[in-house]
Amino acid sequence: MLVALDTLATVVAWVLALLSSNLRASVAEVSVLATVAVAATLGSLAARQLYREHVRRVVSVELSGVVRAAFVAAVATGIGASVVGPNLGVRL
Repeated sequence: MLVALDTLATVVAWVLALLSSNLRASVAEVSVLATVAVAATLGSLAARQLYREHVRRVVSVELSGVVRAAFVAAVATGIGASVVGPNLGVRL
């Protein structure tokens, strides 16, 4: 259930972020970037073992894992953006 809710929240967040940005991107490019971003986010959370059933006793350890996972997802999305649409630019 947690993975499903994370997936839904991640899709909504990344799509809104990409659509509200000033990128010169087509709907297809935004769709590919959102897919890369969601996969990177969920993969990074899973790699940090944040979906394990045991409850972490130290909140700062779990929070640190979430922050690191978000950073990895942002970097992966940036790399994906440079691969998918090298001429993506900011609209002025």
